[in-house]
Formats: sequence, structure tokens, C-alpha cells
Amino acid sequence: MKLYIIGNGFDLYHGIKSSFWNFKDYVEENHSDLYERIEQFLGGDDFWSDFESYLGDIDEEEIRDRAETFLMDYGAEDWSDAGHHDYQYEISQITDDICEGITSALLEWIMQLTIAQTQNDAISLPVDALYLTFNYTDTLERLYRINSMNIKYIHNKAVDNSSILVYGHNRIKEPSKTDAEIISDINTAREEALTDAEIQEILDDIHSGDDPRVTEGEEIIREYYRTTYKPVNEIIEQNQDFFNQLSDFEEIYVLGHSLNEIDLPYFKLIHEKVGGGITWNVSYYCDEERTRHQSRLYSIGVSETQINFIRISDLSIEPKIDFTTNVN
Repeated sequence: MKLYIIGNGFDLYHGIKSSFWNFKDYVEENHSDLYERIEQFLGGDDFWSDFESYLGDIDEEEIRDRAETFLMDYGAEDWSDAGHHDYQYEISQITDDICEGITSALLEWIMQLTIAQTQNDAISLPVDALYLTFNYTDTLERLYRINSMNIKYIHNKAVDNSSILVYGHNRIKEPSKTDAEIISDINTAREEALTDAEIQEILDDIHSGDDPRVTEGEEIIREYYRTTYKPVNEIIEQNQDFFNQLSDFEEIYVLGHSLNEIDLPYFKLIHEKVGGGITWNVSYYCDEERTRHQSRLYSIGVSETQINFIRISDLSIEPKIDFTTNVN
């Protein structure tokens, strides 16, 4: 049995305009408000070059600065209770616009992609192999007639407008410490436990300058990180049956996957399941990518003797497939 791991480079090889630079153009043209939010708070071209990673690098200071104009002093002459939530509302508007906007635009963009062969030759893909795809598109089914039962869409598939696509960063934003955790830390650092009076004095000092509006604003920012986090470990746990069957596989093909840090736990688990005697045929686009792939495979325990670097075009077949008869 062979396992084929499919990444976005596979779709790009077939001429499908599925890069995040294409997504950038789509958002800029169709969702200008979202595009402006991304440009301001997630950072220009850097964001689109590494979409998922940069979701975890939102400009918190810029968000706070933008919302601070709504942080009116409680003692101001024109203060009213109606303004108590303006600061938090402004922060939530920014983070919600980004989270909900990207989720909606991403699905909308994927659904309008043309899944057709527009460049390069067809490649050899056995219909009886097992496929693990990180793409949201049904390219394997539509172009190569691979049975959906043989395909694991690990981050889900774009089927209709209600589809839920999994994406995100791997940064964990530490929550603020509770009073109990603060006291525990202090007690750990002291030889004697604090008295009740000492505890209260420390807490009063810590919270003396706290503005509840700011505290709530910080929690909204932390919620952004939770919402845009890709729960790789949970996904692995939910798909244990799939990964447990890999022990009998004899060969792996990685076609068009960037082996990025966020998805690397999947590859580490696959290596653990298949063992050390199996060949990894890994496609690369340029020498820089080949070097990066090699380093990341080494980091999860794959040895040099197991790795065979290829180009996707190395798998081209004769006679050529007429994709026009395959596409629905």
C-alpha cells in the first residue's frame, strides 16, 4: 500500500489558482473592508506569504491604540454609563471582522476555484492508494477519479456554502493569571506562606490601576488567538482510526506540501506509525524548498536514507490523460 500526502502545490501544478496570493487578490477585489483590516493589523505582503502562521501574529498594540480613543476617563464631564463598553466593542469589532471575514471569504474563494487541468501533464496516481489531503478542493476526485472513500480530507472539504474549513496558527496566547495563581507563585518563592492580610495587600497593589474595560479588552484579544488556532492535536485524536492503519504501508509520496511547522505534528505521527524502513518520496519546487523539507523531515526522525526527492512532473505518465473527459 502507498500513502499519498497532498498539499497545495499539487493543485498549483495542475494550474489551479489556489495560492494565498490568489486569495489576496480575491479579498482585495471582493472584500475591501476585510483587506484593509488584514493590511492594518496582520501586516501586508508578509501575511499572504505565510497565511496561517501570520494569523498568530496580529498587531495587538495597533488594536489597543485604535480602541484607546474610546477609553474615556470615568471622571470626564461628558462620561456616561453608555460608554462603558465602547473600548471593548471597538476591539471586538476588529477581531470579529478578521475572524469571521476570513472564514467566510476563504470558503467563498475556494468554492469559485476552477478545478481543471490547465497546465502540465497528468501524473500517475493509483486508484487503490490511500490519500491524505490538506487541500479543501476535490481535485483528486474530479481529475483523477479517486474514490472519496480513499481520501482523508484532514482539514475538511469545500462542498457547499455551509462547509467548515479548518485553518489557523499554532501560537498559544497565555491567559492572564488568576489571583489564586499569583498567590501560589508568591508562596512558592517564599519560605513561609502569606497571611491573609499580606495576600490582600498584594492583590490590592496588583489591581490598584486595573481598568475593567482594559481587562475585558485583553480577554477579547486572547479569544482571537483561540478562535484562529488550528487544533492539530484534537484533529489527530479525532482521526486515530485513519492514522492507526498506516503501520502496514510500504511507501509515502508527499506531493506539493510545504511541510510547514503548523502541520508538522501530522508528519511526525505518520513517521511513528510507518516506522523507519519506509521510503518518503518528497516533491520540491526549488532548491531552497528542498533544503527546508530535508531539515524538517530530519527533525521528526526521518533519516537521510529514507528520503527520495522528486519533482511532481517525475510522475508524468504516457499516454496522456484527457482531463476534459474527467471534469464534471
